[in-house]
Amino acid sequence: MFLAGKVDNIELPKKEINVKPTITVNTDVKELKTWNCELVNACDDKLGFDAILTLHQRLDDDADGNIDIVESDEFFRDELNYKSGYERQKRFHRNDKHISVDELWFSWKSSEVHNWTVEETIQWLISYVDLPQYAENFRENSVDGTSLPRFVYF
Repeated sequence: MFLAGKVDNIELPKKEINVKPTITVNTDVKELKTWNCELVNACDDKLGFDAILTLHQRLDDDADGNIDIVESDEFFRDELNYKSGYERQKRFHRNDKHISVDELWFSWKSSEVHNWTVEETIQWLISYVDLPQYAENFRENSVDGTSLPRFVYF
């Protein structure tokens, strides 16, 4: 099978690939999309991709497949209790007013937090989240930065 072309404005070079498992994404009741884990570089972390997908679906209130500025502002204010989510939102959206699932995934994969070690994650848990009682659980279960999006299910 040969793969080439564009996916959400990302140019893919032509290359031969084996068919890999796909992840089915239901971003809209009317529209069913199938994501090939190879296309979004998620074959090695399907659980992480599922978590990012779930987060994206929770933020995408109008189910149009993108998180717009109003939706993210609502999330920052209501869920994260930011009085003014402007700075956070500016970092989240950058120059893009609409964020697709794959853009959120690629942003997550390239983030500093994604590469945190278990100890760095525990330091964040203690210092920023103020939940030191869970530090030993994180250590015992080897919770590192790549694991954090999975907590979105809770």
